[in-house]
Amino acid sequence: MKGERTCRDFLRPRMTNLSLPWTQPVTTPATIFWARVENGIATIGVGDFLQKVKGDVAYLDTEQPGLKVKQGDEIGKVETIKATFSIISPVSGEIIEVNREMETNPHFLNQDPYSSGWIYKLALAEFEKDRPRLLNAEAYFELMKQKIEEEMSKKG
Repeated sequence: MKGERTCRDFLRPRMTNLSLPWTQPVTTPATIFWARVENGIATIGVGDFLQKVKGDVAYLDTEQPGLKVKQGDEIGKVETIKATFSIISPVSGEIIEVNREMETNPHFLNQDPYSSGWIYKLALAEFEKDRPRLLNAEAYFELMKQKIEEEMSKKG
C-alpha cells in the first residue's frame, strides 16, 4: 500500500549502520555476544546486531559477582520492547563486576553496545580452551553481514 513501510524499509538503515569500534573483539557465533579480552579480564556485552534486531532495551536481569560460569552458560536476561532473551557467556570465568549503570540506564545497550553498554567483567578461567569457538573481528563482521541478509530476506 502507498505510504506503508515494510519491515525491510525499517531494517535496512539500522542494519547497514552496525558498528564495530575495535579490531580484535571475540565472540561466539551462535550467541552474538561479544567479549573483549585484556590482561586476563573479559568485558562482555550484547552485539550491535542483536540489540538492533530485538529493539530498545527496557530491563536487564544480571547475575552477581562471584558466580563462576562456563562458555555458553546463561548469565542473565535482557528484556526489550520486542522480546526477552538470555545473555550467554562467550567465555568461561568468574563474574567480577556488573555494570550497575545498566540498572538505571539499560538504553546504553542500544546507544553504545561496545563501550558504556557493557554488561559484565569476567576473570578468565579457560580462555585457551574457549578460544577455538570464538571469532575474531573480521569473522564476526562477516557473520553479522550474513545475519543482516537473513533478517532482510525474512522481512521481505
